[in-house]
Amino acid sequence: MWWAIGGGYTSDLSKAEPFSEFDAFKQHASRESDIPWPTGYLRDHARPVVDMQYLPRHEEIPSEAIQASGLFYVQDANRRYIGNDICFRTRDGSSTTNLGLAGLFRADELDGIPGVAWPRALVEAQRRPAVAAGAVDHKKALSDPWLRALLVKPERQAPERYRCHGCGVFMTVGNYYGSACQRCGKDNRP
Repeated sequence: MWWAIGGGYTSDLSKAEPFSEFDAFKQHASRESDIPWPTGYLRDHARPVVDMQYLPRHEEIPSEAIQASGLFYVQDANRRYIGNDICFRTRDGSSTTNLGLAGLFRADELDGIPGVAWPRALVEAQRRPAVAAGAVDHKKALSDPWLRALLVKPERQAPERYRCHGCGVFMTVGNYYGSACQRCGKDNRP
C-alpha cells in the first residue's frame, strides 16, 4: 500500500503520492513502518492488474457490449482473486493477475474454455499499475549505500526508571517525586 495523493492509501501506483527523497526519509524517521521506495524502481516492477471492485457484476454487463466485443479476457474458472486483483486465464491454461500476460480470446474460442468471459474494452478500462510485494527487493531498490544508511534505525534510549529507596519497588515519576511509596511509606523526594 502507498500513501495516496490527497490522503488515504492506495495500491494503484498511478494514484500514489510521490515524495521527494528528503520528505520520504523524513516520513520514515517519524514512522518506521513507512518505507521509502525509489519511484523508478517501482515503475520498473509494476504490472497491469484489474481490481474486481471496479468491474460490474457479470450479469449486469449489457448484452450489446458483449456482442460488440471481438476479444475477451477469461477469468479463471474458480473466480480466484489475489487481494482484489482478478486472476485471468493465460493462453497456456494457467492463471495470472498480470493483465499483460493474460490471454485474449476471440468469441469463437470461448466454447470449452472454463471461466467467465469479460469484454476486452471493459477490462482494459479498469487496468491499473500495481506492484506485487514478492516482485521487489528493498535492498536492491536502495542499492546506493547512502540511501540505505538513511534507513538505519535510531537507537532508542531506555526510559529512566525510578525505584523506591526503601523497598526497591518501581515507581512512576509522579509517585516518586509527588508522594511517599505506597508499599513501604518511604518519602523519596529529594
